[in-house]
Amino acid sequence: MPVTGAARHPLRLLREVALWACPAWLAFFVGAFVGWWSLVGALAGAAVAAAVALPLAVMRRRLIEELSDVVDSWPTTRDRDPPGHDFWLADRRLVSSLRRFSAWLKERTARDAAEAAAQERLMQVLPDPLLQVDARGVVVYANNAARARFGPSTVGRPIQHTLRAPTLLQAIETAFEVDLPSQLDLQETRALGRYFQVEVQPLRIPGERPYVILVLRERTSELVSERLISDFVANASHEIRTPLTAVRGIIDTLRGPARDDAAARERFLATMATETERMNRLVSELMVLSRVERTEIERPTSTVDLLAILNAVLSSVEALTTTNGVTIHRQLPETVPPILGDADQLHQVFLNLVDNAIKYGADGGRVELTCEVLADAPPRAGRLAGLAAVGVDVVDHGQGIPPEAVPRLTERFFRVDASRSRRLGGTGLGLAIVKHIVNRHRGHLAVDSVVGEGSRFTVYVPLEDD
Repeated sequence: MPVTGAARHPLRLLREVALWACPAWLAFFVGAFVGWWSLVGALAGAAVAAAVALPLAVMRRRLIEELSDVVDSWPTTRDRDPPGHDFWLADRRLVSSLRRFSAWLKERTARDAAEAAAQERLMQVLPDPLLQVDARGVVVYANNAARARFGPSTVGRPIQHTLRAPTLLQAIETAFEVDLPSQLDLQETRALGRYFQVEVQPLRIPGERPYVILVLRERTSELVSERLISDFVANASHEIRTPLTAVRGIIDTLRGPARDDAAARERFLATMATETERMNRLVSELMVLSRVERTEIERPTSTVDLLAILNAVLSSVEALTTTNGVTIHRQLPETVPPILGDADQLHQVFLNLVDNAIKYGADGGRVELTCEVLADAPPRAGRLAGLAAVGVDVVDHGQGIPPEAVPRLTERFFRVDASRSRRLGGTGLGLAIVKHIVNRHRGHLAVDSVVGEGSRFTVYVPLEDD
């Protein structure tokens, strides 16, 4: 047993015992004057008081020494009291140590609370959903991103009510059992098409229950982009391979059975010219699409005359209208306020729309081109609804487009009637180019169509002062 400060100073200890036994000593002296029986009682009381005072004094001295040593060792302690050599100085030292202990405890509590608040703010501002799950599989915490994604009632419910994935439940059980992190990919069944990469991290804090932290990083846009790239490569390869296959077959025929057949040679050469032109048109539009996508975030800074662009488009399609027997009815205002735009790209937009109307709406025999300055654009103007804009309508009266196909019209290589489109020389890229150019001009493309009645394509472009 270590030697205490009290044992190292026996005179100090005796002095403290005497002080603790003062009431007994007083009783002794009183009894001595009263009588022998009272004196015997006083002596007995003094003996009992001394027996009780001795361990109390030792405990008091030990408490003072140990508490003072602990308090003096804190980094935050500035002033140290001298060791107590008498009863009253020791009391002052004890009181001082207790006061410093109280101040340190308040400081430590405030610091812990500030650290906890900082950690809470950090988890709340995380852009990825974060969930904390206990050993019962119940969600006990969800940050703002998780509440926004899965709803405010997530906390307090089993994790399988939020994410129904057997692989995730197994990963949580494994984290509790072997205390090892893991990572997995899952698809959210409640919102079909959303994909997440989930980090499963066990959390063990001494003295507290174990938990598992789930951090979900959404990968939907990444996977969609990967699929779009894959589809684009596959479609582009198919579009190029088809005419190449035809050209190769013609070459083999001309080298073999049709070597000396002049009529067949002329016919095959005309087919080769058509397929070559088709490939050239496809490559040209792919280059245009790539260039448009690259500059889509750069808003045009020059002003253009929209009426001049529309008149130039009408002049470009005169031969095509004659070939297809289509009449274009134009309704253009005398003047249009200048707009911010790229003249070449806007020419491409309206040329593609008018060209499509002539080719695919030729059954109606009439195409309408209308331009209108709008002080308050209608709801179908999308982002420009309620703002000043210019609306250009291209309307045909052909077969129309099925409702389920309208949302996909601006996808690359999408065709409502693939065979008819190829026969008419379409590449499936025209409306994709239109969409990206309109986006660059901060405009909106609206499409309405009724099967058997025709289609209406409207381009809304903001005015310069918008």
